[in-house]
Amino acid sequence: MKKERIPTILYVRQSVTTDGSESIPMQIDVCTEAASRFGAEIIDTLVEPPSTSGYKNRGRGRPKFRDLVERIAKGEARAVMAYKQDRLSRGGGPGWAPLIEAFEAAGCDIDRAVLTPQGWVSEFELGIRATTDREESRKTSERMLDLRAREARSGKPRVSGRPFAYSCAGKRPEACTAPDCPHDGTVSLIPSELAILREAADRIFLGESQWSIVLDFERRGVPTTRGGGWTTATLARILSNPRYAGLRTHNGVVVAEGMWEAAFTRDEWERLCVALASRPGAGNRRFGTRTYPLIGYLWCGRCGGKLRSLKKQSGRRAYGCRKGPGLGGCGGLSTVAEPVEQEVKEYVIGKLCDPKYRRQLARLAEQAQDESSSLADQLAELELQRERLLDLYLENKVNKSTYERRYHDLTAAAEDLRARVFSTPQNTVLRDLPPSIDELAALWKERGIGFQRQLIGLVLDRLEVKPMERRQRAFDPARLVWYPK
Repeated sequence: MKKERIPTILYVRQSVTTDGSESIPMQIDVCTEAASRFGAEIIDTLVEPPSTSGYKNRGRGRPKFRDLVERIAKGEARAVMAYKQDRLSRGGGPGWAPLIEAFEAAGCDIDRAVLTPQGWVSEFELGIRATTDREESRKTSERMLDLRAREARSGKPRVSGRPFAYSCAGKRPEACTAPDCPHDGTVSLIPSELAILREAADRIFLGESQWSIVLDFERRGVPTTRGGGWTTATLARILSNPRYAGLRTHNGVVVAEGMWEAAFTRDEWERLCVALASRPGAGNRRFGTRTYPLIGYLWCGRCGGKLRSLKKQSGRRAYGCRKGPGLGGCGGLSTVAEPVEQEVKEYVIGKLCDPKYRRQLARLAEQAQDESSSLADQLAELELQRERLLDLYLENKVNKSTYERRYHDLTAAAEDLRARVFSTPQNTVLRDLPPSIDELAALWKERGIGFQRQLIGLVLDRLEVKPMERRQRAFDPARLVWYPK
C-alpha cells in the first residue's frame, strides 16, 4: 500500500544583507528534490520578496509568511519546508510562535511539521534552534551596523539612489536620467546639475525666495533626479545636505570628510544653511508667492501695533491693524497696499543707489565681516572639539552619558557662534547690486518679494502709518513716518 504523502508548502526567502545568500531558484530546486525523500508533497511554493535583516524586521513585513500561517491554520497543508530553519525562525517569537500555534490549531504533528533538506525538525529542536538563530541574526545585524559606521568614519560614500548633482555610482544606471552621468561606478559631480545647484545657492544669497526659485525651475522644466516636480522642501533639503560640503554623516551626525568632490566650500554651505533657516519655505508648497512684502515693517500710528495683511471687500490687498485674539491691534487703521509698497520701493532704491550711502553700508559690512572672521575661527575650534569627542566615544574612551552631555554643550555653543558668523548677508547683496536706479528697479521686480525684503532690511527699520485726517480717495504719502536704519 502506497504511503500517504504529507501536503507541504515550500517557503522561500533570500536575505539581501547576507553575503553569499543562496538564490531563490537554487533553494527551490534543492527543497523540491529532497521533499520526496522524506514523504512530503509540495502543494504550493510561496516566494517572499528579498528582504533585509530578519532580526530587525522579525517577520512583520513578510506577506507570504502571513499567508503561510493562515493556510496552515485552515488545514490546507500539514507541514512547511524551507531551505534553512532560519528562513522561518529569524526574529524569535514573531517568527516561530504564530507558525506553531497554526499547526496546533490544525491538529498537526509538530514533530512532522517543519522540514528542511536535512530532514524533519522536532519540536524540541525547534525551540533550541530558534533561540540560536535569533542570536545569530542579531549578531549579523550588529556587524552590518558596525560596518556602516566604519565606512562612514573613513569617509566612504553611501549612495542610496542618486543624489542630485552627483553620478549614479554605477547603481541602476538604466534608471539614471542625467544625460552627462558617466555611469562608471564613481561618485563624481555632474556639470549640468552642479550648475543648477550653484544657481539656486547664488539666488538664495541674493535674497530670492525659495518659492520663486522653485517656480522658475518648474517653468524651465529643470528635472529632479526622480523626475518629479520641485518643491520648497526639496530645494531646502538638497541645499542643506552636508554631502554637498563634502561631509560624511552617520545617523545624522557629521563624522568625517567625504571621499568625493564637494559642490560648495564649507563656508559657503554654512552660510547657505543659515540663509535657508532665516527664510524658511512653506513645507511642500510648489507654487504661489507671498503678496505682502512689508509685513513686519509697518506699524500702526494709532495704537503702535503691527499692521497685518488684509483683503478689502473689493478684493484689493491692504495692510490693517487688526483686533481679535492673538492679534493685539486696535482695528481702527488700514491702508491700501500698492501705494505704500511703491513709496517704500522708491525710498529703498533711492537710498541704495546713492554712492555715499552705499559706501557707508559697505564700511559697516566690512566691520561685521572682520568680527565674523574672528568668530569663524572660534567656530572652527568648536567643530574640531566635536570631532575629537566623537572619536573618543567611538574608541570607547568616554561613556555615552559623558559624550551626550559634552556634545550637547558643544553643539549649543557652535550654533550660537554660527548664527553670529553668518547673520550679516549684506556683503554679498551689496557687492552684486547694480548702481543705477533703472537696473535696480528691474532687479526688484525680477527677484520677487524675498529679495525685496532683504533690501528693505538694509535700509529701513520700521515705517509708521498715521491715521487719515480726512476721507480722501488718493493715498497721502504724508501719512508715512520713516525710521531708517
